[in-house]
Amino acid sequence: MKESAGLRQALFDFELRNYFTHAFVTDGECVMNYSGEEVRMSKGDCVIIIANDLVTEILPTENFRTKVIFIEPGFMEACTPHTSYGIVGGMTMFINPVMHLDERDQWLCEHDFDEIIRRIRKPYLVITGEQAFTRPVAELMYQNAASEVKELHVIPGALHFEMYDHASSRVH
Repeated sequence: MKESAGLRQALFDFELRNYFTHAFVTDGECVMNYSGEEVRMSKGDCVIIIANDLVTEILPTENFRTKVIFIEPGFMEACTPHTSYGIVGGMTMFINPVMHLDERDQWLCEHDFDEIIRRIRKPYLVITGEQAFTRPVAELMYQNAASEVKELHVIPGALHFEMYDHASSRVH
């Protein structure tokens, strides 16, 4: 997961092309060309772009501001918001990625963004056993943790369930 403040720069950033883009518009408005159609977004809207290459042009007002989070597709389930914000069906995002939210859903959406940003900035600790069947997932979680403060500890010889059953005898 990556975090950025600029929607325009981010959507055209080659390194971020493989990420899903989630943006919450905090001020102003913007017109973008999405899949050949003109799409408008303004303060209080949530935008989820699942294919950044569908965006070919972005024309923001001078006061346009967003909170933007980039999420790898493989981790999408773990970052699903608390609500669908009134959208039914994932294919809808290919047609129009903008969700015009009512006041309640705007509050929920902004809260979700703030919570995700808070979580990715926390220190991150991953502990796994050297022989644990979950070690590849633990290492992947560590590699993809956005926190600048992160540690991976591999306990020599330990299996997954030994991490629970015999933790005090394995860890010194």
